[in-house]
Amino acid sequence: MGVGNRALMYGDGLFETMRIHHNIFVNKSLHFDRFFAGILLLKFPRPENFTVEFFVKKMQKLLLKNGIENNARVRLMAFRREETALNHFNGSFNYIMEAWPIEEVILINEVGMETGVFKDVQKSCDPFSNIKSNNYLASVMARIFAKENNLDECLLINSFGRICESAIANVFIIKQKVIYTPPLSEGCVAGVVRRWLLENLPTPEFQIIQKEITPEDVHNAEEIFLTNSLKPVRWVQRFQNKEFGNTMTERIAGYVFANMTGVKLSND
Repeated sequence: MGVGNRALMYGDGLFETMRIHHNIFVNKSLHFDRFFAGILLLKFPRPENFTVEFFVKKMQKLLLKNGIENNARVRLMAFRREETALNHFNGSFNYIMEAWPIEEVILINEVGMETGVFKDVQKSCDPFSNIKSNNYLASVMARIFAKENNLDECLLINSFGRICESAIANVFIIKQKVIYTPPLSEGCVAGVVRRWLLENLPTPEFQIIQKEITPEDVHNAEEIFLTNSLKPVRWVQRFQNKEFGNTMTERIAGYVFANMTGVKLSND
C-alpha cells in the first residue's frame, strides 16, 4: 500500500470493527451483512472467494498469530486499488485486517458518561451515512471537541439539526418506559448492536420506536444510553447539565450482555 492508496487520498473505503469474546465472533452475521451491504453501495467488485468464511478464516489466523483469541478487537478495512487520478481506477477490491487485545466485556459502565452536542459538522441524511466509511471526519472532530470540553462523548446532528448518533455510537433515549432511537434515514450509522436491539429485545417488556430526535427530546428524556460493538451499552449520566438515571438501561444491558457472553443474569 503506497501513497496512492484511495482510502488515504479520498476516503474511498469502509471498515468493520468486531469484538471477539472467548474466541467467538459476536454478532458475526450482522457485521458481515453491514460490511457486504457497504461494499455493494460503494460499487466495489467483490471477488467470488471473498465470503464470510474467507474473512473469518483470515481473522482467526491473525488472532492466533497475535495470541489474542480470547478477547480481541478486529478491524477489517476494504478499499479500492491504488490509482493517482480521481477519474481513473479499475476498482479492484483490497483489504487490510488488524487485531488488538481488548478488555473483558462489562455489563454497563459504573460511572455515567457526560455528553454534549457537537454542532460544527452536520451529517447528511443519505445511505452513505449509514456505512462505516473511511471518511470519518465528523466523528474525529466530535471526539476532539469532547476532549476540549471535558466530555466523554458528543452527540452529532444531521442537516436538519436533529440528533442522529454520537461520535462512535448509536443513541437511544427512554421516556415513560418507551425507547426511542433515530431511524437510518436520519443519517446515523447502521449499528450492529442497534440492529440487534431492534430485532431481539423482548416485547411487550420493551418497546422501541424509531423516530426523529431533537436535542430537546434528549434533554427531556428520563434515560440515555449509547451502543456500539466494542462497548455494547453505555449509560449517559449527564447531558447539558441535567442528570439521568439508568434503571431501564441496566436491564437492557443485561439482555445484550447475555447475547454476547451466553451468561444469563439473575433477576434477584
